[in-house]
Amino acid sequence: MDLYGSLSAEEKEILTDACKIFVIKGKNVALAKGEYSNLKITTVTDLKIAKSMIEEE
Repeated sequence: MDLYGSLSAEEKEILTDACKIFVIKGKNVALAKGEYSNLKITTVTDLKIAKSMIEEE
C-alpha cells in the first residue's frame, strides 16, 4: 500500500503524519490506549520532560 506515493505534491506539504494520510485516503484509523511514560521525543520540550522523568527515578 503506497499511500504516500499516491499523494499530490500539495498533499505531501500539508499532511504531516501517517494518520492524516490514512484519513485523507479513506482508510480506517483507530486509537489505542498507550502508556504515559512511552514518550516520543520530537521537540525540545519533549526532551525536557524525558530528562525530568529520568531524574525522578
